[in-house]
Amino acid sequence: MKTVRMPHADTSTKREVVVWVIVIYSLALIFFVVLSVGFGVSLHKSKLAEAAKTNHVLYDQLNTAENQQSAV
Repeated sequence: MKTVRMPHADTSTKREVVVWVIVIYSLALIFFVVLSVGFGVSLHKSKLAEAAKTNHVLYDQLNTAENQQSAV
């Protein structure tokens, strides 16, 4: 009886698959981080615009009340 050892052929393909998975996950992580920062900046700008609009309306209302009192 003779024993023959065969090398494993799967080791190289598994390693290549792992590298590709790491590359894809890294790119996806970078993409979603950039996307979340973009949404955060957009949300911050919209809140500032809403606050400026509210202040403008309040200023107009206060100004109108002062004008009506001074006219009397």
